[in-house]
Amino acid sequence: MQARTQPTTLLQSLRKSSVTVLGAGMLLLACSGGANDATPGSGGSAADEGSGTGGTTAAAGMLSGTGSGAPTASAGGAATGGAGRGNGGTTGNGGATSNGGATSSGGTTSSGGATGNSGATSNGGATSSGGSVGAGGTTSIAMYSLRVDAPQNGATVRGVVTVRGLAPGFVNVEVWDGTHQNPPLAQTVPRADGTFSTTIDTTKLASGSTTWTVWAWDAAPGQSFMHTANAAVPLTIDQGSGAGSGGASNGSGGASSGSGGSGPATGGRNFLLGMFSSGSTIASYSAYLGYHPEVTYNSSYQDDHHKKCGQPISGLNDINNYPVIISVFTYNADYAGTAAGTWDSCYEDLFKGLEAKASTIYGVRIDVEFYPQPPAADFKGSFNHIVAIAKKHLPARIKYIFNPNGGSGLGAGYVPESADVIGPDFYNNPQWCDGGSTKCTGDKFNPSNGGSIGYWTKIAQQLGKTMALPEFGDDYGDGVFIKAVADWAYDRVLVTPGKSNSVVYLGYWDSNLNEDAHLRGTAQTVFQQQFGNVAYTGTYWGPLIPTTNFGNF
Repeated sequence: MQARTQPTTLLQSLRKSSVTVLGAGMLLLACSGGANDATPGSGGSAADEGSGTGGTTAAAGMLSGTGSGAPTASAGGAATGGAGRGNGGTTGNGGATSNGGATSSGGTTSSGGATGNSGATSNGGATSSGGSVGAGGTTSIAMYSLRVDAPQNGATVRGVVTVRGLAPGFVNVEVWDGTHQNPPLAQTVPRADGTFSTTIDTTKLASGSTTWTVWAWDAAPGQSFMHTANAAVPLTIDQGSGAGSGGASNGSGGASSGSGGSGPATGGRNFLLGMFSSGSTIASYSAYLGYHPEVTYNSSYQDDHHKKCGQPISGLNDINNYPVIISVFTYNADYAGTAAGTWDSCYEDLFKGLEAKASTIYGVRIDVEFYPQPPAADFKGSFNHIVAIAKKHLPARIKYIFNPNGGSGLGAGYVPESADVIGPDFYNNPQWCDGGSTKCTGDKFNPSNGGSIGYWTKIAQQLGKTMALPEFGDDYGDGVFIKAVADWAYDRVLVTPGKSNSVVYLGYWDSNLNEDAHLRGTAQTVFQQQFGNVAYTGTYWGPLIPTTNFGNF
């Protein structure tokens, strides 16, 4: 979706916690007699798009609950639907030893060894012998918060491992490994008092470092939910030696909504993430995602869509040299004339003018969502000629993107030889979808549907090219399309069995201009779950271009 100056055609419209995780070293500042009870942050509800509130500060110098990743000034909450993470409830000692050997989980740590009120039993690991359960049974934490008591962060585990903790208000708890395969490693229903316990047989898993993520929902698997929480537990699986599991507590809180049973992504990304932010309600992408998006495509379109010869991209002066993927166009839509060299001076002016910004450019989209569609020979001739001129002025590392409209089943013969990336634009828009969000999403990935994401992925594999969605958006706001795009981009779901989808770039339309796909409610939560705190680890684009401060980037 561009900030168009010309009318939108029908076909163009048709696609249109803080988990306070206490590691093995413990970040707890245990002052004698000071309680470590921090109330959980609450995320903004999806219904009213409110902002959440942060956790309260614990008394006597103890670690207080703080929100993170919040797009508003309130710690722990979230603008537009609760994507932020609250502090997640009580952060207890989780197995730290007091004088006298008593173990406290969520209670006070007394110098005389007394167990705090409502202390829960830790499970081995860091506790001294003789750790006792405090009066009151399980620790009371806020409704819809999650605490994992075992295994301990950083523990080495083997054999059958017990995962246990507290999840008041939730009815489904699942444990996912780093690849988030389905089914999860374990699933259980918490007891009436909120406690839960399940086991995982690690003899069936690979040895080495891993991260399990414990997820909790207030709905059964696959059903709509209103609250979720999660806690990451880094571990080492060692099949050859004994290992204990300790008692450090992990927790997260905050309201969100969506479809239960689908955890976030972990590990690395082989694709760059870009955003278009005009109309976004997220105050800071770096706080929301845990990193600056690698790309903006704000102000990235050639002036007047090249209806006048040699038009520049003047908007690049407005983004403080933030890394960008730019969009250029065939002069006045004269594909045959461009292919014949008639307008070479127009392109020379354009790309010579871009030399000063070349260090900020990752790629070039050519003829964004072009319509009407010219004969293949004219289009390919024009595209290839533009690329040849661009390469005279821009670095060799820059990639060139063939960017058809979503749903255009043009065939492999339409793809220009000089295109590095096939990148259709797709929006899940209820105005143009029959059968609802889920069906519409499925249709977009069905390779039998001409012009679908699956269709173009197969063509890219056939031609030895990579894939991108230079623009995608969830107009429904339910997160279904976002989750499907993430599954495709992370190769969780392969279009062709045994072959990578080879996704190298995703650009999200976080905007209400023309298409209202701005991140809000469930979509905002799911987007954060899928793309938040996942570093770029790919090599396709070469060394990353440094980001700058600009707008909410």
